[in-house]
Amino acid sequence: MRWFGVLLAAALVGCGGEKGPNGDLDGDGLTNEEEEALGLDPESADSDGDGLDDKIEIDWGSDPLNADSDGDGVPDADEYALGSDPNSEDSDGDGYLDAWEVAEGSDPADADSLIYEGGWPYNPDKADGPDDGVAYAVGEQFPRFKMKDQFGDKVDIYDFSGHGKYIVLDLSAQWCPPCQNLAAWLDNMNDDYEDALPGLRKQVRQEEVYWITVMGEADDGSDATKQTATQWYDDFPHKKVPVLADTSREVQAHMQVGYWPSIIVLNENMEIEVLQDDFWYDGPGFLQ
Repeated sequence: MRWFGVLLAAALVGCGGEKGPNGDLDGDGLTNEEEEALGLDPESADSDGDGLDDKIEIDWGSDPLNADSDGDGVPDADEYALGSDPNSEDSDGDGYLDAWEVAEGSDPADADSLIYEGGWPYNPDKADGPDDGVAYAVGEQFPRFKMKDQFGDKVDIYDFSGHGKYIVLDLSAQWCPPCQNLAAWLDNMNDDYEDALPGLRKQVRQEEVYWITVMGEADDGSDATKQTATQWYDDFPHKKVPVLADTSREVQAHMQVGYWPSIIVLNENMEIEVLQDDFWYDGPGFLQ
């Protein structure tokens, strides 16, 4: 009877046990036949070595032969842990790629978790940029300033670089009537500058041109704060325009501001294309 049991066990293995087509050599929940049909390794529970068993990947919809199914730079095992989509570079459809969100600490599976609450552009390959000792002149690169916006996020202006678009940098003061009038025009509250700058505000609205407003002074002439930026946004709520607070007046000093508003145009490499002359609209007029 003892030998009969051994022979019976051997017969079962040969007819569909661990080594048969219906067996599961690696114990991952897929039969050997299924693994072979899919081109997987029946002797490895994790054919692509990404930390996820083949059966989990099949059920989840990722590729068990590719450690990064969508090629977005976030391994499938990380996407599984984060709850993001292994077959989409932008799982939550918020405009920020999963790899960017992981790098910046936002949630790639939550559309309400953004790198910038305002949805501003992001450039993962932005240059370091010069310090603020660089010359202020046409052709020179603008320094890499970082300032808090109307939502309290610290915005790196170099995230606007590298997108193939011009950047209008508008340095305004909260107390300044021409600055207010400019912001009102940009928000379609008046048409005062439409003859001088036809179509520009439409370009800004459609993000064909980036417009960045930098608040240089508060209502009483004191240093701008995050609250200054927030109040300006409340008064002129343009959803495509970040309002940044130049709390230490670094931008103001670099631009050698002598009047408000002061406006220049940068190219995608953050180089100054046009400096303001006598009138603030000389700079953005270049874009017409």
